[in-house]
Amino acid sequence: MIDRAHLVSGMRQAELPDLSRSTVHYKPVPTSEADLALMAAMDDIQRAFYRNRRIQDELRGRGFRVSGGHVATLMPRMGTEALYPKHRLSKPHPDQTVYPYLLAGCRSRGPGQGW
Repeated sequence: MIDRAHLVSGMRQAELPDLSRSTVHYKPVPTSEADLALMAAMDDIQRAFYRNRRIQDELRGRGFRVSGGHVATLMPRMGTEALYPKHRLSKPHPDQTVYPYLLAGCRSRGPGQGW
């Protein structure tokens, strides 16, 4: 993308396609061997409902020294997510009919009166 041997300076080459200069000088850092071993152990756990703290406990049981925050950082990088009920799970469908509660203003005076 950026040609350092070109007559136009690197800063000007970054300005032309509207790139920041930091992207020109960025060199990606490869994943460390320790993180690769940790991710391989996380793959072996194979529990879809485990969140980061439960995975952390499993890894500590296997001899890894790891924090829950580091596990939470690695999970999206691996493309894993815990399966649990998310927010607004019981939201009704917009096309669903909402029926009124017919006993709203009535006072019950005995058992079975509403029936």
